[in-house]
Amino acid sequence: MIGTRLREYRLEKGLKSAEMAARMGISQGGYSGLENNKSDPSAESLKNLIKRTNINLYWLLTGKGNPERDKDGISLNSLPRPAVTFVKNIKEIPSDIRIEEYVTIPLVAGSIAAGDPIISEEMIEGWAVIQRSQVGKRENLVAIKLDEKDGKSMEPLIRAGSMVAIDREDKEIVKGKPFAVRTSWGCTVKFIKRAADALILIPQNKDYEPEILDLGDLSYDPIVGRVIWNWQTF
Repeated sequence: MIGTRLREYRLEKGLKSAEMAARMGISQGGYSGLENNKSDPSAESLKNLIKRTNINLYWLLTGKGNPERDKDGISLNSLPRPAVTFVKNIKEIPSDIRIEEYVTIPLVAGSIAAGDPIISEEMIEGWAVIQRSQVGKRENLVAIKLDEKDGKSMEPLIRAGSMVAIDREDKEIVKGKPFAVRTSWGCTVKFIKRAADALILIPQNKDYEPEILDLGDLSYDPIVGRVIWNWQTF
């Protein structure tokens, strides 16, 4: 895992989390999320890290080779295929991708992800082509993009504007895991807790207040599924 290797490199160099965060140009909380494998670093933060440390990017991404790069550095051509590719149409998937190693997830509006058990082609805005190692053997997946308001309520875990993948089969509430929830105002991502006949929606960002859904007023299951993957915006 990238976060595990970041921690390994930091400890080997005797650096504090705040120092690594500064070198990557991110907050200390954001860096903590990386080390705990709760999120992946953005391209910009990786560029900053390469400029300000001697870390070997190929090792960081794959675990192969040495933690430190040699004087010649590495060729961009030697980097592995990125964990995710976005395309507007299935036909646009790069020809060098081995499709058996990837899963193709439809990107739709949050309201569609929440309300439609079957997603037709005209509902799909694009496709997230993700390495299977990122999502496991899950099948009933759908991707949505968080809007600016909803995304900020889950920062720093999930940044505003980020893409998230939802497993619509996984609805068992787990503490500390984000879920997509269908509400009267749309689809939102929050930590959730069940209390009697209510569902409490808990934001990550302490500047936002928890919300309560009265389950007695609903004629549907509000839990769309668990968020099992996210791609942060830069």
